[in-house]
Amino acid sequence: MSHLEFPPPKALKNLVQSIWWHEEFHTIENAEHILLPDSYIELGFHLGNTKIEFDLDQFQILPNVYILGLQNAPLRLHSYGLTQILGVRFYAWGAVNLLELGTGVQNFQTRVMPQLQQFAKTIQRYLEQHDIQTARASLETWLLELYTKIPNHALTRVTPMLYSDQPSPKIRDLALMLGLSERQLERVFLKQVGRPAKNIVRLIRFQRATAAIHHNPKQRLTELAHELGYADQAHFIRDFRLFAGISPKAFAQGKRRNLSEKFNSDLNPAG
Repeated sequence: MSHLEFPPPKALKNLVQSIWWHEEFHTIENAEHILLPDSYIELGFHLGNTKIEFDLDQFQILPNVYILGLQNAPLRLHSYGLTQILGVRFYAWGAVNLLELGTGVQNFQTRVMPQLQQFAKTIQRYLEQHDIQTARASLETWLLELYTKIPNHALTRVTPMLYSDQPSPKIRDLALMLGLSERQLERVFLKQVGRPAKNIVRLIRFQRATAAIHHNPKQRLTELAHELGYADQAHFIRDFRLFAGISPKAFAQGKRRNLSEKFNSDLNPAG
């Protein structure tokens, strides 16, 4: 498995979180992937044989270009053989503006604007040649060209506050920063993102929680809830169950078990 993350061009820093490339060979043992919800919208250029579950045990082939929108529940994918993806991780308002998504997108979208479909053929050709740097450079140039055609939008100003290392801000603080009332802020979010601001804040806290548990599965969850700004442990558990389908304790236990299995495998590869 190979994975690379690149910072976006400076002009796009409040619209795009990162550009990334991932390559992995999948067998029966590692064919299934679970995508947990987060606060980003992903644009992916895909080369390989991957299927996504749209309904219970009903899978659809993933095309060479797709948009993964905001989710409120995990998604399941199956991949077989060699898979490559070159992706753009957008802040939700960045994707809506640059990709002309109207009021946002939920879950997977496989029908994209003709311009994007045509550009995907270029990226696919570079992926087939394993020319990742040229693919990335072409993608950055294309994004910057889109950027010159869109008006600046107020929500780009809240990116640093929402994604700082501090606990998630209150809605009233975001509204105050933009000179809006809380009700006006919610209307702006609904128009530009398709979700209330409160939902985005909750998704950001959830993704911070999963990242923290992934980094240290043994940490005390009560302390983590406090660090992330949850009102109490009950709110933390409720949000985690909503987005992950399991409790934070079960998620942490699964991470600890995976680490233990990997440790034992590394000690005894033949076993």
